[in-house]
Amino acid sequence: MFVEEIPLPRQLHKLYVTLFPRCISNDSENKELASTALKVLAITRRPLSILELAWAVALGTAKHVTTIDALAKLVDHRRVMDLIHPFIAWVDFSDLKKRQVLLTHQSVKEFIIKERTSKLCLQSPALAETDQRLESLEAFILDICVRYLLLGDSAVGICSPRSKWASKHIFDTGTPAVKTFCI
Repeated sequence: MFVEEIPLPRQLHKLYVTLFPRCISNDSENKELASTALKVLAITRRPLSILELAWAVALGTAKHVTTIDALAKLVDHRRVMDLIHPFIAWVDFSDLKKRQVLLTHQSVKEFIIKERTSKLCLQSPALAETDQRLESLEAFILDICVRYLLLGDSAVGICSPRSKWASKHIFDTGTPAVKTFCI
């Protein structure tokens, strides 16, 4: 009966492999946005708000943004949520700041860790261990967080207090490339 109707893990994997291209309409920009969102959700330890996820996706996909103002123009929470809706639990769009966005099931997280990381060139496909894939996702989210901390407040490029704090506390290793953002 009901137990007999539950898909087996291979069937779930096949379902996700089939579903992902449908969600992105085989568009490369949609693929990048959806993949980034799913990777962020797979590695975060708590539900994110719709806006947190949208900002993380915008920063994760826009590599040359240097100010909060420029990043804000790229944030599109509706598009991100539309692209990943089959993979996430139901959300209340009336509260964009509520921490509620999470993957529907552990199998989705496992699929993202196993399949999406290697297909999105976050790491070499030769790295087959789950721990290494998780480390790669952790590095991915760390990069997004650090880049956020280093954003300037305006198009003029004035460093924010976040940037100055990050420069002093995170990067107090003498790395010139990072320190040039705020010196």
